[in-house]
This record gives sequence, structure tokens and C-alpha cells, in this order.
Amino acid sequence: MLSLGWIMAAIFMWISLFALYGREESVLETAVYNGLKHLLFSISVAWIIFVCVTGQGGFFNRFLSSKIFIVISRLSYTIYLTHMVILEGYFLAMKDLIDHSTGAWGGVLTLILFNLKMIFWILSASFVVSLVFEAPILRITALFFRETKQEIKTSKQE
Repeated sequence: MLSLGWIMAAIFMWISLFALYGREESVLETAVYNGLKHLLFSISVAWIIFVCVTGQGGFFNRFLSSKIFIVISRLSYTIYLTHMVILEGYFLAMKDLIDHSTGAWGGVLTLILFNLKMIFWILSASFVVSLVFEAPILRITALFFRETKQEIKTSKQE
């Protein structure tokens, strides 16, 4: 049963990502694909989550539980808030278009380097925004709730 689930998750994920790649598709195929791709991808992710929660994830569970994701998970909402500002600022400041057609691997290399640069700037900006805005507010709320808990304990003891 576990193997069948992994096989189905892999097939669903492949369909949702690559089913129409490089093909001349009809309107019906496009409509069915666009209607089902998000559902199939969600089912695949749900399977991976279910298997990891039940302790049968193996490699995926170890990889998804690694310490590197702790930092990114704490910054995820700040990344969500800042990424569009960084991207918009970058694209509005551009004077020329990016040339992706330089050879077979040149375009891919350009895209990889662009994405790495954007990830670096987005993570850096998110870290600074988190330190300036989120961390102080979390400390203030922690102090407030700590005092409230201490007041409740002292009132119960009296």
C-alpha cells in the first residue's frame, strides 16, 4: 500500500508539472489539464505530509526535517511580504532586457544566476525586516503574556 501511494504521488506530480510540455495540445486537453493539475499536485503533497507524519517518510522525512528549513520557516511570512517589493524594484530599475538566448546552456545559466541573486536579496531583506519589525513585537508580546501569567499565579495563591 505504501509503495502504491508513492507511485501514485510521483505520477500525479509528474502529470501536474510536465504532462503538456513540448506537445501541441487541444482545447479539451488544456481544459482538463488546467482543471486537474492543482488537485493532483495537492494530493501528492498531502501524501508526502501524511507519510512523514505517520513516520514512514524515510529520506523525505529526514530531508524536510533538516535544520536548514527552521530558519526559512521562521522567515516565510516576511519573505512573502517582501519578495514582491524586491522583484518590482529590480525590474523597474532595469535599463535593458535580459538576454536568455546565448547558446544552449547560456540561457539556463543566466536564469539560474538570476534566481540565486533574487533568493539572496529576498532572504537578506526578509531577515532585516524580521529583525527590525517582527522580533521586537514578539518580545513585547512575550513580556505582556509573561506578566499576565504571573498575575494569574499570584492571584490564585492569595
